[in-house]
Amino acid sequence: TARIASCRNNLLQQAREELPSFDYYFVLDVDVGASSLFDVKDFVSNFIYPSSSWLAMTATQRSEYYDIWALRIKSILPFDCWQRISELTWFFIDRSYLMKHLVNIHQKPIPRNISLIEVESAFGGAALYNAKYLNGNCSYEGKHKYGTWWNDNKCEHVSFHECLQQYATEQKIYINPQFQIC
Repeated sequence: TARIASCRNNLLQQAREELPSFDYYFVLDVDVGASSLFDVKDFVSNFIYPSSSWLAMTATQRSEYYDIWALRIKSILPFDCWQRISELTWFFIDRSYLMKHLVNIHQKPIPRNISLIEVESAFGGAALYNAKYLNGNCSYEGKHKYGTWWNDNKCEHVSFHECLQQYATEQKIYINPQFQIC
């Protein structure tokens, strides 16, 4: 993840330098962008909501929600599920049991017709950011500052979103159920 974070930081820095006044910043995983299921109308659904009300709109999928590593919801999933699984398997807890209760439970399909889902972090393969909060202080980090030697990877979106939220007082990060990318 450190390598992915570095690539994302290079692209973000290039956007900051070459486009000093841009309104939005769109991040898309390349494998998703190649999908024939990516539909412009789903992307445009982000603009139904006033841009003054959101910091980021993140995507979902037509089937199960797959990007659990980036997902943080304060009351439901406030932790890194993969790190938790790694820690708990040291205590000989069955990995398939942990997968069922820490990952699969959060991978249900998200219906298109529900309202925005407020999160602390998400990605889902794509995110549209309100560019006025993309100051030079925030970057993607792919390593835990105090990680263990066997498990120091961190989802790069989580650190980026934590930083961005310090600069946006009213605006939130959302999963947009209509923004389905694959």
